[in-house]
Amino acid sequence: RLNSDQIKARRDAALADVAQGRSDLAVKKAQAERSRATRLRANSTLKDILAQRERVAAQGEDAQRTLARQKELFSRGVGTQQALDAARTQTEVQTAAANSAEAQVASTRAELLGLDADVSLAVAQVATAEASILQREARLKDIEIDLERTDIRSPVDGVVVQRQVEL
Repeated sequence: RLNSDQIKARRDAALADVAQGRSDLAVKKAQAERSRATRLRANSTLKDILAQRERVAAQGEDAQRTLARQKELFSRGVGTQQALDAARTQTEVQTAAANSAEAQVASTRAELLGLDADVSLAVAQVATAEASILQREARLKDIEIDLERTDIRSPVDGVVVQRQVEL
């Protein structure tokens, strides 16, 4: 029987290493899920912004019609300058709101691209952590084999008649 203290210590360290790898994997999986949830939230935000853009477009069309009516009334001498200015201002406000909505859509789409990259990165990190666990388990198995080999057994029964040993 060989001294197995060092091999047992290596085995214990390898067991701890495997446990650490599994813990890392759990963290990576949680990060991947968080990335997916953030991506879903951003997608919902995009849908909301698209709906707001449609509303702003409808309000802009209404402002354009109101401006056209006010111009017609003003040209006939029935409308007031104040009403015409208010309609013009409302049209400009709706145009600015439409531009803002378009910018928000573009920004959210860019954010979604970044979140897609985050999800891909998180998935890759999970795969790396899984591979790392396999490596650590293989190392542990190798150490356990070494530990089993600390007991030396003869392949046959009998009495040792001669030993050839070099110090």
